[in-house]
Parts: sequence; C-alpha cells; structure tokens
Amino acid sequence: VAWTEGRDKLRYSRLQAEVLVSEDEQPAGALDAAKETVRATVLVMFVFSYFAALATQALMVGISTDSLTLSASLAPATLVGVFVGRYSVAWISQRGFRWILSIILTITALGLLWSVV
Repeated sequence: VAWTEGRDKLRYSRLQAEVLVSEDEQPAGALDAAKETVRATVLVMFVFSYFAALATQALMVGISTDSLTLSASLAPATLVGVFVGRYSVAWISQRGFRWILSIILTITALGLLWSVV
C-alpha cells in the first residue's frame, strides 16, 4: 500500500509491499539510524574511490608534483569539512541542507562555466 495524496486515498498495488509511512510516522530513532548508516557508507565510498582514482591516475598518466602538493594542502580543509558536516547535522534541517547544497553546486557550476569561457 502506498499513500498517494492523503491517508484516505490509497493506491493499491498488485504486488505485495510494505506500508510506506511518512517521516512523522517512523518509529523514534529509525530515521536517525538510517541517516547515520547512509552517511557512513557515502564517506567510506568516497575515501576508497578517491584512492582508486589516484592510483588509476598515477598508473595511466602519472601525477605531477604540483598536483600532489595541492592535494596535500587541501587535505586538512577536507578533514575539517567532514567534522563540521558531521556536527552541523543537528542544526540544519534536511530541507535547509538541500538548499545549501543546491546553492553551492550552482555556484560551482557557474564558476566552471566561467573558467571555460
């Protein structure tokens, strides 16, 4: 059963499915645990994919000293960003986070377009 518009208007599926509930109807702490699992998974994925990309780059075309220096100088800012993000989760709603992320991505895309032109 899936909710389409409201609690009174149900849409039934021919397939057997679990009931989808809103965020307010979740058991206490269920969403927090799920969010923590997703965050940890994404963080680990980025760590491993970064090293895989670095190894691929090194094997295929090599890595310049300037690139290594730049990466090393940006590593502390990355670690600070991870910790700030982890602790700011309690203060920023999911909707606020989406807005902030959209603004950052838009500014980044505009900057990349500007650098090409």
